[in-house]
Amino acid sequence: RLLTQRLCKAGEASIDVGANRGNYCIPLAKQLGGTSVIHAFEPHPAIYTDLSDHARLNKLSGDKIVMHQVAVGKTQSMLIFKQPKSNSGATTAVRELAAHDVLTQFEVPVKALDMLFPEEY
Repeated sequence: RLLTQRLCKAGEASIDVGANRGNYCIPLAKQLGGTSVIHAFEPHPAIYTDLSDHARLNKLSGDKIVMHQVAVGKTQSMLIFKQPKSNSGATTAVRELAAHDVLTQFEVPVKALDMLFPEEY
């Protein structure tokens, strides 16, 4: 049994930062059920689409899993993700990568949790 499934309680809100394709938040949402909500954060556009699709297929999107296409950080800013040609399956938040080594790059907003949920702080 996952540690998250033991720590999270039904009826409470949970946060999944770097939710990827829903490996943690989808099983957790199914287990918690009821009035529980999980806020899933995934900044990568393609992976966010996969996460959204998986949550929808599991009938969890919207009220059980609330998805946010932002990165979580200390302050509000923008982050540049660069996908190297040498490793097309991964993206990294590197700032120093030679232009000829970059397959693609994109910017994502970075938000602080206390900005997203001010009523909790």
